[in-house]
Amino acid sequence: MLTFVTLGCYFSFWRPKSTEVRWWEVGGVLGLFGAALTYNRWRLNEWFRHLGEGDALAEEGRYEEAAERYAEAQRFVIRPRERAISRFNQGVSLMQGGDFEGALAILGPLSRSFGVREVPSVAGGAPLYMALLHALRGNGPGARAWLLEAQQREQPPGALLLPELLVLLREEDLRGAEALLARNASAVRASSQGVRKALLVARGYVQANLSLGVHSEDGAVEQLALLPGDVSFLGARWPRMRDFLQAHGLLRRPARPPRPPVVERRLWGSWRVMLVDYYPLLVACAFLAIFIGLGALARAVGPDARPDGEAGLESDSLWLYARMQESVDTEGHHADADKAEPKPTQPAEVLEAADVHREAPVDARGVAAKVVGKPHQAKPVARADLIRRLETCTRELPKDEWETVSCLNELAALDRPRAVEIAREWSRAALPPDAQSAASALVRFPTAGALEAHLDSLGLTDRALYSLGDVKVGPVSAEEVLLYRGRAMAFDVETGVFPNRHDELLHELAALSPGVLDGFRFEEYPPLEAEDEAGGGSYQLVALGGGVRYEVTAANYGDWYDLASVLGFLNSLARARGSDARWVALKEEGQVATVVTGPSAALSSLVADGLLLVGDVEESRSVGRAYDEQILRHELSK
Repeated sequence: MLTFVTLGCYFSFWRPKSTEVRWWEVGGVLGLFGAALTYNRWRLNEWFRHLGEGDALAEEGRYEEAAERYAEAQRFVIRPRERAISRFNQGVSLMQGGDFEGALAILGPLSRSFGVREVPSVAGGAPLYMALLHALRGNGPGARAWLLEAQQREQPPGALLLPELLVLLREEDLRGAEALLARNASAVRASSQGVRKALLVARGYVQANLSLGVHSEDGAVEQLALLPGDVSFLGARWPRMRDFLQAHGLLRRPARPPRPPVVERRLWGSWRVMLVDYYPLLVACAFLAIFIGLGALARAVGPDARPDGEAGLESDSLWLYARMQESVDTEGHHADADKAEPKPTQPAEVLEAADVHREAPVDARGVAAKVVGKPHQAKPVARADLIRRLETCTRELPKDEWETVSCLNELAALDRPRAVEIAREWSRAALPPDAQSAASALVRFPTAGALEAHLDSLGLTDRALYSLGDVKVGPVSAEEVLLYRGRAMAFDVETGVFPNRHDELLHELAALSPGVLDGFRFEEYPPLEAEDEAGGGSYQLVALGGGVRYEVTAANYGDWYDLASVLGFLNSLARARGSDARWVALKEEGQVATVVTGPSAALSSLVADGLLLVGDVEESRSVGRAYDEQILRHELSK
């Protein structure tokens, strides 16, 4: 990807104008492809080396170190299947080491991820180990639900038998466990060595508690070389099993000297595997090289589309009001300028403005790109004419709220007193949220910098997450200033994926108030896939920190966040920490939610002054769903 971006930037922007493609440019393209291929080969070697070291550590019973090595291997993955293998081995090692929470946090999302389908053993093994973990924790219903999913993925009968047996043992149904073993004796004998060890230990536990003695048929314990520590994870959360393992000397494995791992690199690190497994990438690179060459050739023989620019007022202003200029020209305001042949100007670089998804603030150039597009030609505009056109634009409210508010923001940068007068006129009418916030800020703080000073006095200081840099049109409303200061975040409440990853949203929102919820680790436990497809189930949101576990239930709205539960959870955690920080959703008209955070008194003051408009946290989802349903009805009516 970096190779593609580098080549695209070079041939689109930096490369000097020329009538021919130079030989060293072709060599550079081929060299970049070769470097990318070599780099991928090195990453594969490193991934397999760490994976082999983790396997060796796990074989020696050093499960914590093995899990760390598997986690390190994930830094070198290239494809989804390699990540799935690394995470699966890490989760299994954590389980064998007794860290059930860590194993659940890894194996749960892994069992439902898309990339795991490329590795059938992991796709089937992940839900099986989830069933085993829930069984060992005493969660019978959860274990049976995961066991059903593992059965659908066609796991071996012996492996499926172990979680079911452990559920019966945790429920103290020893007779049922004995009958289950008797019915599946052939499955026990046909199971893999690791599963068979655990089954034999479980059968010994049943016989010991029923006072039946050692089963006469089972000389297989000696044949399997059952060593101390092989199945110690069975007693990690099960006191009676731990006592049984301790009594039979199976709880701990004596320390053994580490041995160097045996890693076979020739298969994964060979050029043959690179060429075979990565042939789609190589084909794509070849087509890209051909495309670049043809594009350069067409550019060399075609007309020059990059004339030099000419000095004028701010280019973002020219972009935003190019169509206004056309209307003014028809009225005769620029008759003299029209007599001469206007020289084309090259506008400044456009910032991508993706609908209304504003994860970071954008300046007027991004708004211009969305509203009017990039004009082929534009003429310099005098400052007085530009101010007059901006005033005309502000009269269009509420015809186009976003563009009109942008006009007011730009007018404030050029002539703030006039912008304040217009804001006072706006404030006498009913306004949309964005316009109301901008008007209130200008009326309350007519002097430039006064709003920022007021926010500083409330403790909402600048965290400098976003630098204004070369932005010519600064923020006007309190919402925009807080976005620039890193005290607020705007995001789409529709995720488009399952599960929704509420844990990532919790982490991002908590980071807006540093020091308040530091040390918390957020986790999400989604509903089962079958429940989600049926439109039921719920999410469990967990916060771990300070030795305490906090948990809340979030509704399952499909691929939409339950924002009310997220904000309520954060505010409850802040109260538990003794902090007055709060998270509040602002009023929006689309499916983009804006959340601000800060001291409760500061936010209350801004709301009371009309600088922030608090909205219904469910409104963004309702608007988005209504729009989706409208589109669906339109498509069905065709």
